[in-house]
Amino acid sequence: MLDVYVSAASHWRPRRNWFKDNAPKLFAIASGVDGDPLLQPLWKREFSGYAAS
Repeated sequence: MLDVYVSAASHWRPRRNWFKDNAPKLFAIASGVDGDPLLQPLWKREFSGYAAS
């Protein structure tokens, strides 16, 4: 469940690029969770303009 939270939080401020540059391990977790097909509808619904990284 924490992995899902990290992925969701990375869509909020300071956004994904900050995580990529400053917290690469958390960015890797978030990116991995993005690929879960069960979560795709959630990301699309909650984060308009969502595209898996």
